[in-house]
Amino acid sequence: MHSTTNDQAGSAAPRRIKRSRDDRMLAGVCGGIARHFGIDPVIVRVTTIALVFAGGFGVAAYIAAWILMPVDDGSASTIAPTAHAAQA
Repeated sequence: MHSTTNDQAGSAAPRRIKRSRDDRMLAGVCGGIARHFGIDPVIVRVTTIALVFAGGFGVAAYIAAWILMPVDDGSASTIAPTAHAAQA
């Protein structure tokens, strides 16, 4: 018999693009986009600057992303200090 439930449905939440707290020049938008797609942030920054000079679309897109993208809470990238480190 076939199961009517899908084992993969709901097992993994979709990854959200979040602004970076660590890799930021202005608001962390380019760093967050680069981390999400696994590319170098410089590529995203150069592309954004090119869009700024090509009609100003980059400015509007960056501001919209700044407003709409949540800030990375840092829970996955921060390491809690140990008791040994606190004594030093």
